[in-house]
Amino acid sequence: MTTNIYDFTKKIIRFYLIWWIALVWNVIITFFITDVFKYSYDISLFFVFIFNITIVFYLQKYFTFKNTKKQQTTKQIISFIILVVAIMISLKLLVPFFNLYINNYSLSTFVVAWIVTIINFLIQNYLIFNQKYDI
Repeated sequence: MTTNIYDFTKKIIRFYLIWWIALVWNVIITFFITDVFKYSYDISLFFVFIFNITIVFYLQKYFTFKNTKKQQTTKQIISFIILVVAIMISLKLLVPFFNLYINNYSLSTFVVAWIVTIINFLIQNYLIFNQKYDI
C-alpha cells in the first residue's frame, strides 16, 4: 500500500512539473513570436497549442506515467487532443459560471483551473496512459 501511495505521489509531482515547465515554455514561445517576431498573439497561441500537444504529450506519456506501449500511441494522442480541447472548452464555460457565485474573476479562474487540472490528471492516469486499460 505504501509503495502505491508513494508511486501515485511521484506521478502527481511529475505531472505538475511537466505542466509548470510547459507554462514557462509557453510564455517564452509567446514572447518570441509576439514581441520579437511581431506576429499576432493568436499565431503565438497556435504555436503554443501545437507545442503542448506534442511535447507535453510525450513527456507525460514516458516521464510521468511511464507508459511504453508504442502501439497505443496513436489512440493516446487522439485522446490527449480531445482532452486538451475539452479542457479549453471547460475553462471557457466554467470560469464565468463560477464567477456568478464567487464574484471574483481571478479567484474563479484559479478554482476552475485546479478542478480541471485534477480531472485532467485523473483522466490521463486512469484512461489515456493506463497500461492495464487499452483505450
